[in-house]
Amino acid sequence: MNKIEGKTILVVEDVDSNYKLVEVILKKNGADVIHTIYGKEAIKICKENKDIDLVLMDIQLPDIDGYEATTKIKEIIPDLPIISVTAYASNGDREKSFAVGCNDYIPKPYRPITLIEKVIEQLDLIDNSNFS
Repeated sequence: MNKIEGKTILVVEDVDSNYKLVEVILKKNGADVIHTIYGKEAIKICKENKDIDLVLMDIQLPDIDGYEATTKIKEIIPDLPIISVTAYASNGDREKSFAVGCNDYIPKPYRPITLIEKVIEQLDLIDNSNFS
């Protein structure tokens, strides 16, 4: 079985073409995808939907930024893996992503295999934590 098959992934991305690419990659690998373009809505979705296994968080969003959304989500669900995804890839973005609680970081543009590998890696960490 594919490691992301049946997993629910929240994609927080405001650029439609970027979202469509991620959606195709994730669905091709069997994931269920929920989408929002807003950080505040992402927080609400995470609060109300305990089935979310992972969040892909864009940093530049129309309301609050991905850093603030991540901080608030982590206050509610500390163990939920969040991967920041940003086109504004500088060393500071990577450090700030980890500082606010992101579990990993992907700079745009990225290869589809990189996205899948990082998602699987984070889901494996959660699955394996049940055995420690």
